[in-house]
Amino acid sequence: MIKNRCLLVGVICASVVLLLIVKAIVKSFLLARRLPKWWNRKRVLLTGASTGIGEQIAYILAKFDCDYIITARRKKELDDVARKCNEIIKAQGGQGRCISLVADQSKEENIHRAVDFTLKELGGLDVLLLNAAETYFRPFDTLNSRESLDLAHLIMNTNYFAMLTYYRDLLPELRRTQGTMLIVSSLSGRSGSPFSPFYSASKAALNAFVEGVSQEREDGVNLCVALPGTVATQICLDNIGQKFYDSGMAADLCARKILETPVKRKQFSILPIEGYVQQPLNMLAPKLYRLASKMVLPSYDEIMQVHPQWSNQIPDLNAVSTGSNKKVE
Repeated sequence: MIKNRCLLVGVICASVVLLLIVKAIVKSFLLARRLPKWWNRKRVLLTGASTGIGEQIAYILAKFDCDYIITARRKKELDDVARKCNEIIKAQGGQGRCISLVADQSKEENIHRAVDFTLKELGGLDVLLLNAAETYFRPFDTLNSRESLDLAHLIMNTNYFAMLTYYRDLLPELRRTQGTMLIVSSLSGRSGSPFSPFYSASKAALNAFVEGVSQEREDGVNLCVALPGTVATQICLDNIGQKFYDSGMAADLCARKILETPVKRKQFSILPIEGYVQQPLNMLAPKLYRLASKMVLPSYDEIMQVHPQWSNQIPDLNAVSTGSNKKVE
């Protein structure tokens, strides 16, 4: 009797798992078909497209025959990406085009200029895709008071206030076209990451803004946020080393999953599977979460091995008076 019950439970569990697998395969197949149709011929403004995730997004948009503007601070790298994108469009006989525009989104006047240029060149906008971000990985105690404040202001200006400016400027147009604002945020905005607390804070502010403003009014604008974890980009390699670069999600795969976010009609799309466990675990068992984080995130010593020069820059906190910005030599 007990054996029969165990067998029945086993069969039921196996059936459920099989159904979930089949469901996932079907959803993946349907999404693969819907993705190019959704993006085809869209008018897009993409920020942060000179390297990494943004560069890979630009190449995929070319394959979808989009009409789009790409921005970044570095002209040479940005122009190279635009040239490759236009070659992709031409090779497949598309009608789209990729236009590069140098812009530093930490400067408000650059954002207004990018908005005006986009609307003039494209004649309108369907998708505002905000990928540009200022990142850093550095122990807090290696920054003096002035450096920490300057870095915090730079990151908040680039990652958060720039998004507000773009959204404010383009909201009338996005309402007119029933368009989409797609933001590349980060899992660190859900649970703060060590060695980049300013970055985590900027992404948390961004996530909270989208969640709040989307509840204010049904205006037809689709607000959605992609939440990647560690991605194998040059920034990752330079800042936290080969070990974590090798374990990160490939940039081209991350780019495709970001572009799937509005197609799936999800406001927040968590890209790595482990991300679905992160926040619930942090809320229900914070000690266990921190223990798990120590196993997968770089340690203080590992960061200092990648950047040994910082060991000579740790200020003597006891020698700095409260509120002082004076650098300790």
